[in-house]
Amino acid sequence: MIISYSKTFEKKFSKYDRKLQEKIFNAIQNLPDVDIKKEE
Repeated sequence: MIISYSKTFEKKFSKYDRKLQEKIFNAIQNLPDVDIKKEE
């Protein structure tokens, strides 16, 4: 699974404390490995 992050996300993410960063990172890593498509 490839996840890309926007510059805005990276800037805001870097301001979070370490524990919150770890929680967010772990949640992203645990996303199901499937294609996610935008509903129309």
